[in-house]
Amino acid sequence: QWLWIGMGVAMGLFQALVVGFFRDRHLSRGVCLAALNLSFLYLAIVTTGAVKWPGLALPYPEVLWMCLVPGVILAAVGLAIEPTVLRGQEFWGGAVAVAVSVSFVLGFHWYQVSDDSSWHFADTFGPASGSAPSEALAQRVRGPYEVHDVSPVEYRVFLLGGQLLYNRAAPEQHLEPLLSGDLRTQLGQRVDVPSLPTEDGYSGQQWRMFETFYTAYNPNVIVFGVPREESAHDRHGTPRSSPVELARTLETAREYCGKNRIQLVLFTEAQLPPDLMAVLKKAESKDLPLLVAGVDESPMDLSKRLADTIAPLLKAQKGKKAK
Repeated sequence: QWLWIGMGVAMGLFQALVVGFFRDRHLSRGVCLAALNLSFLYLAIVTTGAVKWPGLALPYPEVLWMCLVPGVILAAVGLAIEPTVLRGQEFWGGAVAVAVSVSFVLGFHWYQVSDDSSWHFADTFGPASGSAPSEALAQRVRGPYEVHDVSPVEYRVFLLGGQLLYNRAAPEQHLEPLLSGDLRTQLGQRVDVPSLPTEDGYSGQQWRMFETFYTAYNPNVIVFGVPREESAHDRHGTPRSSPVELARTLETAREYCGKNRIQLVLFTEAQLPPDLMAVLKKAESKDLPLLVAGVDESPMDLSKRLADTIAPLLKAQKGKKAK
């Protein structure tokens, strides 16, 4: 929030300096405008104090408007009711100040809602993101026992789906280290198995994270995990996913993997809602295997089943490269 407090201070000071630049004796009017701006900015921050967003995230658009628009309105009203300001250079100085303030608000509002922005931390990382945003910018993936990076490796399997899907119990029963160990046993060498640290993930959010930050990992296999809470409600009370959205995300993932020679594996749980399970069943094929975790299946057994599916795919890719 200090970033936005600082921006409000800068906006108020800019208005004061513009008015004072054209006629020094009216600097006091600019200072008054700045003081009003800061007062309402402080009130807006106190009012929206209950609104929580992740560290490093831009506030939600409505919060930006609440923090910045009152100051712009006050500046405009102050310029309108002061007769001397409506004449000559002072009018244009005040008008420039208001125009810059309005542009500032609109610009940051556009930045927040733009589909091209990679800074949608509130939507992409979730409310309990911790250090995930900064680590994503550094292309680091924090696992239960190690921090993964983009260093080249012979084999890499990237797990998408969230920790509720892969973190089954204690760290030693997390599917990341279990699968890495089982694959190493079958292939005879180390396999890097990063899994995104999102606690409560879903397919659209997980793919957005991978495509935005982690494509440099160049995995041999991507495990496209769909957790049982795939269609849970978001903060607005609407389902965050649906069969249509899941199918769209899956098709995007298939196209990406096809272009980049990455093998895709589907993975979910038996408790997945039937309408979502139907999407995965429909997509399942010889080239797109689907594994479903049983309700009472142990992490060790599940890891072995995953390894039995993934190891032949890794061997086949290595054989193609050798040719």
